[in-house]
Amino acid sequence: MNDEVKAQLSYLRDSGHLTHFWGALNCADAGFNGCQVEVTRVRPDGPGEFFAPDPVDGWQGTLSSTAFEEAGSYPDDFFMQTASEVTPWATLFPVRYGIDTTDPAIAATLDALLDTGAIFSVYGELSCGIPDTGGCQIRVERIEGGRGFIPAPSPVAVVSDVVADWYGVIRSTPVGAQFDDYFEKSGYNSGTYGISSKDPVIAQQIVVLRDSDKQVRLWGVLLTDVPDYNGSQIEVTRIEVVIQPEPPTVVEKVVENWVGVIVSFEPGAQFDDYFQVMDQAGTRVGIWGEGELGIKLAALRDTGTVIHVWGLVRYNVPDAYSAQIQVSRIELD
Repeated sequence: MNDEVKAQLSYLRDSGHLTHFWGALNCADAGFNGCQVEVTRVRPDGPGEFFAPDPVDGWQGTLSSTAFEEAGSYPDDFFMQTASEVTPWATLFPVRYGIDTTDPAIAATLDALLDTGAIFSVYGELSCGIPDTGGCQIRVERIEGGRGFIPAPSPVAVVSDVVADWYGVIRSTPVGAQFDDYFEKSGYNSGTYGISSKDPVIAQQIVVLRDSDKQVRLWGVLLTDVPDYNGSQIEVTRIEVVIQPEPPTVVEKVVENWVGVIVSFEPGAQFDDYFQVMDQAGTRVGIWGEGELGIKLAALRDTGTVIHVWGLVRYNVPDAYSAQIQVSRIELD
């Protein structure tokens, strides 16, 4: 034991300060309760410098929930060491550690092992001075089975719906996301689903169509409880790209002294008003004016006032009856 560690132990004696220790447990020499910890490193609990993690190489143990009387504490489970060739002293001194992993498959296995009493071996690294059981946590990178080991059950996909002529687009997920793409369903009962196909030709089509904004129609089955976007996946057996029609050509015509009245649509309609031309054909077109002229046109709605209009009418545009007069001048009758 070096002088620095001795000084720390002397300072901490009878202080009541929770402390983390590293070293070796020696039960061959006389000591308190017949054993002695030969300390190589010590750290008082609390904010401060963190030591580099220690390797965990085949530690055996069981996984248990936090006891009821401990409920409300931060950790919800702990790994209890059992005696093995790697940790023979655990028979006398069973030690508890927090346990966690960043691997979803290992996390599922740990969930399956919780409170089963099954003994298994863990590999990874141990970090101390963090908020988990005993102030330490094993970050698991690999698990091996031991006596009574129960592996996590493989998820079973469930066919929840038949996909028949679903309409939408295929999107990519952000860079670094767990899954690569999804289908965004349009129309009634819209939603987002993972998408794949066992047919290599269709699978390649799906990749090509990502983020193309091309509308597609799908046939196949919808699977749930699967490792894909939103826990679901459309298994595509047929795909069709919707051919978008070319937009109609806009036709323009000069308006010279058209006579008529301005009429409102019902509230909630797509457009607000139209110009009823006083001609034998009963022509109706949308009407629009800029600035003060637009305000005057709005004020004339449903008044029955006959007006004379000059400007430009455009056909095949998004306004009432697919036409719109862009008014440059009006005169009241």
